[in-house]
Amino acid sequence: MPVAQHLKAFLESSSQLLGQHIALARLELREDAKVMAGQFARIAVFALLLIVGYGFLCAAVAMYLSRFMGADVATALVGGVNILAGVAGVNAASRTLKEKAPLAESLEQAELTARVLQRDGVQGDARGR
Repeated sequence: MPVAQHLKAFLESSSQLLGQHIALARLELREDAKVMAGQFARIAVFALLLIVGYGFLCAAVAMYLSRFMGADVATALVGGVNILAGVAGVNAASRTLKEKAPLAESLEQAELTARVLQRDGVQGDARGR
């Protein structure tokens, strides 16, 4: 087979491979976006629940504790505990986002392709191709 035909076949295969990598990246980005949107929605819902629900609870607990200590100390104590609970909930949802690596599969496939091409190129040179 002449060199021109080898080159043409190589370019066509490379073009097709690149197209497949781009298609995989697009698909993976769509899936990652869906997961991330869901996690952001969870964070927003938890933040709203923290503000509204805990506001009422804080008022009730602070009113109860004011029977045993000053109202200002009771309010500060309840506020501090609720801030810690809110931070824990937001951190749990954020941790999930940090663990998800965008385009992980696409990057893995691109690296595999590069290793295969590099290996084949080195072996091809050693065989006198």
